[in-house]
Amino acid sequence: MTETLVAAPRTPYALLLDIAARLGPAAQRAQERAAAVTVADSHVYGYYPNTLGSALEACDWTGRHALVQQDIAPSAVAFLGNGIWLHHTSTDPEQHVLTLLIPCACGRGYTGCELADEHDLLLILDALSTSGGLMPHQSDAGGNDCDNTPATPTRRSWSADT
Repeated sequence: MTETLVAAPRTPYALLLDIAARLGPAAQRAQERAAAVTVADSHVYGYYPNTLGSALEACDWTGRHALVQQDIAPSAVAFLGNGIWLHHTSTDPEQHVLTLLIPCACGRGYTGCELADEHDLLLILDALSTSGGLMPHQSDAGGNDCDNTPATPTRRSWSADT
């Protein structure tokens, strides 16, 4: 004798969980991450066509959703190699902030270098080519100081979806 399996009817709770997965906070965070990647890739391709636009593809970016409690906008980051990261954030369509995060020569942190244009990037790349990819920076008291960016990002820390 052949048994026919009948699927159990879906409960309202199960349907609500499906709706929450599509429309809830997790889905909104995923949309913010995807939008951050799209905006970063478009900005780099449009404003840095001869450098970053030629070196990076959309798949090189990892999106980060907004952290509302900390007043942090959605952003995207790309690992460039040699410990160097590129961070992009945009608070509106006309306001983009592109920052290179470069390992400090002292080995304790990173130096952020905000880029205004492709010329800025080329000057920084020229300096990095003679410094082994490390960026010395000075504190107000003199000497190297990495207090402005003490945490050392890793590929894993930027690629998490949380």
